Amino acid sequence: MSDRLKTLVVGSGWGRNHAIAYQSHPDAELMGICGRTASDRNTGLAHELQVPLLLGLEEAINRTQPDIVSIATKEPGHEAATRLSLAAGCHVYCEKMLADSVAAAERMVAVAKRTGKQLMTGYNYRFSPSALKLKQLVQQGALGISLSARLSLSATASTTRSTSCAACWAMWRRSIVS
Repeated sequence: MSDRLKTLVVGSGWGRNHAIAYQSHPDAELMGICGRTASDRNTGLAHELQVPLLLGLEEAINRTQPDIVSIATKEPGHEAATRLSLAAGCHVYCEKMLADSVAAAERMVAVAKRTGKQLMTGYNYRFSPSALKLKQLVQQGALGISLSARLSLSATASTTRSTSCAACWAMWRRSIVS
C-alpha cells in the first residue's frame, strides 16, 4: 500500500460528503465518483472535484484499483456493491444502514472475513471529540457504573459533515495500515 490510500466513492448524494472528505485528507487520493448513470448530480460532482465519473462499479474498480470503496448509495444497493468491492480486494466503508436485512449484512460480513478486508459502517460520530471524551470518561470510571449514555451531536453544514467524515477516515486509516 502506498502512503496515500486510493479511494473510490459510489453515489453522489450523501457520497458528496465522503468524496469531499477523502479529497481533503492528506492520506487519501480520490480516484473518482462511481454512478449508475451520467446524471446531472453525478457529472456535476465529478466536475466540481475534478475526478472522473465512472459508470458501473466493476469497471470503476478495474480502472482505478482503489484501496477503499466508499459506498453511499441507497440501502438496497449496499450488499451487491460491498460484496463486489471486497471480492475485488478493496476495503469498504459503507454508509448506514449497512444492509436492508440481517441476512444481507451477514453475507457482507462473511465476504469481509473470507477476503481479510475491512468492512466498516459509517457511524462516524463515534470519532467526534465529544464522543471520544465520553468514551474516555466511561473507561476511566469517572462517571460511575454506566448503564447507557446518550450523546447528541448536530451537524448541519456540509463542511461540518465533511470534517466529521475526515476524522472518521483518520481513525479508520490507522486500523487499515497497522
